[in-house]
Amino acid sequence: MYTVSAQVNDISLLRVLVTPTPEFTLNILSVLFTLSSDPLIKLIYVCLPSNPTGALIPKLQLQEVLKHPTWNSIVVLDKAYIDFAPDGLSLTEWVTE
Repeated sequence: MYTVSAQVNDISLLRVLVTPTPEFTLNILSVLFTLSSDPLIKLIYVCLPSNPTGALIPKLQLQEVLKHPTWNSIVVLDKAYIDFAPDGLSLTEWVTE
């Protein structure tokens, strides 16, 4: 859906592939490399947990993205499937930080 929304609004899109099977989780090294390579990135969408794999992203990895030295924009956590994640994964406490 994010691809469709970007195309409809004529916004360029960069994709970072997830890690290979069996994890299918956020490839944090690729995300950090992409952020370092393109200072024009303004928005990141992260599905937490991932759909359709249900993969979880550790809080420490998300903190690495948020604390990236060249990153100063918005991270959107898509929590549409948060009901299927273990307790304590919400991260709503980070909103005020």
